[in-house]
Amino acid sequence: MLNINKMTIAGSLGADPELRNTQGGKEVCTIRVATNDYHGSGDNREQVTEWHTVVLWDQFARFASEHLRKGANVYVEGRVQTRKWKDKEGKDQYSKEVIADEFQAITRIGKQENKG
Repeated sequence: MLNINKMTIAGSLGADPELRNTQGGKEVCTIRVATNDYHGSGDNREQVTEWHTVVLWDQFARFASEHLRKGANVYVEGRVQTRKWKDKEGKDQYSKEVIADEFQAITRIGKQENKG
């Protein structure tokens, strides 16, 4: 049986990258990437934005935290992972993340403005 878990995203960062270190000392960075789709036509055409949480490790994490800011355009390939946790009321909560295998900035880094 064939199993494929692969997602490809090209979009814009909705916030600055968030870099942190694991207890084992590995660098990990989380970015939020927006992709847009359009539904309808003519006067009824509507833009729909989908938000993706992407997790970058090691050299990808370091690069993103040092060079990218909100609004940067990125290309990501990776696998989808579901995380589960309990909220304050003890209810199960879920989130989906893309764990990046390939990552590339498609914004000209030197021209990017920091709008912090």
